[in-house]
Amino acid sequence: MPEPVGEYPDYDWLSVLIDVAKAEARDLGVAFSFAVVDSRADLLYFERQPEAPLYTCPLSQDKAYTAGRTGRSTADWSGMFQDDLIVSRDLMALERFVPLPGGEPISLQGRCLGALGVSGGTWRQDVAVARSAVASLRNFDQQV
Repeated sequence: MPEPVGEYPDYDWLSVLIDVAKAEARDLGVAFSFAVVDSRADLLYFERQPEAPLYTCPLSQDKAYTAGRTGRSTADWSGMFQDDLIVSRDLMALERFVPLPGGEPISLQGRCLGALGVSGGTWRQDVAVARSAVASLRNFDQQV
């Protein structure tokens, strides 16, 4: 897992991430909530698009929190629960732990910057938007 960092050289990566997520939402014709947490899983950015249901607000934030604290995609956690690879009852007791797809960890230059949480579409749409946005940082990572 990438090494956590407490400070960012700048926030340019954040605007790239959110711009791509919003473009994906437009392409899908779905309204989402987007949340980004920093390397300590503290909320860094949040936006609910006007037509996104209210329940997407805490879900997007908790997906980001889960991916940020664990350094693992929430889609991976969802699969582990389905396969009974871990004791789900113990993990579900953790506050804010959400094993629903749509949370992806973010790293640049091998450093963990946090995570993105997306909620508002089907689970497949949430995953696609989150992964596309995080993948867009690969090009940004090479420019830094």
